Amino acid sequence: MATMLYRLGTFAARRRWIVLGIWTAILVAIGISAATLAKPTTSAITIPGTESQRAIELLATKFPGTGGAGH
Repeated sequence: MATMLYRLGTFAARRRWIVLGIWTAILVAIGISAATLAKPTTSAITIPGTESQRAIELLATKFPGTGGAGH
């Protein structure tokens, strides 16, 4: 294991500009992916079939407009 790490370190030191370019490209790709794939967050959670979801739906039908639907 130490030999492999030594070789990796030697490679990175000798070809530092290539390694730096690769790390920069990876970070840019992660940044672009995060910006492109980001979706707005929401606090509305529904899990169909659970008792609490049925209770929320029951409250919404019995008392409409009171925010029983998780609002």
